[in-house]
Amino acid sequence: MEGFIAWFMSTIGQFISPEISCLLVSMIPLIELRGGLVLASLLDIPMWRGIFFCVVG
Repeated sequence: MEGFIAWFMSTIGQFISPEISCLLVSMIPLIELRGGLVLASLLDIPMWRGIFFCVVG
């Protein structure tokens, strides 16, 4: 999971906001909410914002 997040942030994540990155990662069926929350913590997004964008995704 962390390998995918590292790849995502080095390619697509450079062009979009951190919040949208969490939303997109949370939409991927194999990673879903857990990966989005890990990404939110790595991007220093506040907890309540990370949870919101991950649940929406």
